[in-house]
Amino acid sequence: MALVELEERLAFLARNMGTLELDGEPVYESILGIYGLAELPIRFGASP
Repeated sequence: MALVELEERLAFLARNMGTLELDGEPVYESILGIYGLAELPIRFGASP
């Protein structure tokens, strides 16, 4: 149930928040940890 609610909210935000842009370089986890993103700086632009 919670997963369905989360999907609905994310879809709503995607439609209504404007454009999504990178706001810097992504930072990846170290070799010693699990590979993945440690930081992903983003910003929302103006709504279309």
